[in-house]
Amino acid sequence: MTAVACRREPVPVPYNQIMHITGVYRAPAGADANNCRAAGDQTRYWAALVDDGATLLCTTVYQGG
Repeated sequence: MTAVACRREPVPVPYNQIMHITGVYRAPAGADANNCRAAGDQTRYWAALVDDGATLLCTTVYQGG
């Protein structure tokens, strides 16, 4: 993982996509990408547990704009 400007083009080598951070939350037990989704939300999320599992980092693929 690395940090890049949100509007970066092209995606830096060796990466294949830029992720947009959508939220950072206190992680509940068993947290996963489903914890990033609000009721009725059909967005595909990726999640990472950071800070030894205490924090849930939610992301989506950056779509531009």
